[in-house]
Amino acid sequence: MSKNIKKITEDLERYQELYKKRMSLPAANFWKMLSISHLVYMKASTELQSDTNIAEERKRDAISQSAKNLIINLVTATEVFLKDLMRDICDKYTKFLTNDGLSELLKEKISLREAFILLKDKEISLGEFIGSYFLFESIMDIDNKFTKLTGKNFLNEIEKLEFNLDESKKKFFGKEKLCLVQDFPKWREEINKMFRLRHEFVHHLNFSDPVSYKTVYEILDSVTAFITVLECQYRI
Repeated sequence: MSKNIKKITEDLERYQELYKKRMSLPAANFWKMLSISHLVYMKASTELQSDTNIAEERKRDAISQSAKNLIINLVTATEVFLKDLMRDICDKYTKFLTNDGLSELLKEKISLREAFILLKDKEISLGEFIGSYFLFESIMDIDNKFTKLTGKNFLNEIEKLEFNLDESKKKFFGKEKLCLVQDFPKWREEINKMFRLRHEFVHHLNFSDPVSYKTVYEILDSVTAFITVLECQYRI
C-alpha cells in the first residue's frame, strides 16, 4: 500500500468513526452546534456584564473570547455541514452530481487509479471518500469544489434562488422568503471574514482588538442564511 493510500485510508476510518457520532442530517448538526455555541456566548455576555466583582477589562476580554469561540465553532459547524453535504450528493442525491466534475475533483488530491484501488478493495462509498478528504478554508474553496461536483457555477446559482421558509425559519429570519443576494448582499464577504477570523483566533493571540457584537451577528446572519439556502435546495 502506498503512503498516499495509507494516509487516505486512515483519514477515512477517522471520518467514518466521527460521522457515526453525529446526527444523520447535515443541517441538524450545524444548527445544534450553533445553538450551543451561541448560548455560551450569550450567557457570558449577560452574566459577566452584571458581575461587579470582575474588572471591566477582564469582562471585555472574557466576552470577546467567548465571541471568538463562537466564530471558531461556527467554522467547524459550516465545514462539517459542507463535507457531509458533499457525501450526500455523491451517495444519495446523485441527480446533482456530474461525473466529469467528480473526476476533476479527485485529481486535486489523488490519482484515479489510486481512487479505484481504494474504493474497490474496501467497503467505502464514494461519498465517504469525498466527505473525508476535502477541507474548506474560504468562500473560493466552497465554490471551487461544489462547482466541480455539481457542474454548475455553484455560488452564483444558489445566491439567486428564493425559497419559502418554514415556520421556524420565518421566526429566525423574520421574513417569509429568503434569497441570499437580495437579503444578504454581503454574504460572501461575511463568510470570508468568518474563515479569516477563525484562522487568526486559532493561530495568533490578540487581546487588543475585542470582537464586537456587530461583527458576531453580521457573520451569523450571513452564514445561517447560506446554510438555510443549501438546506432548502437539497432538502437535507
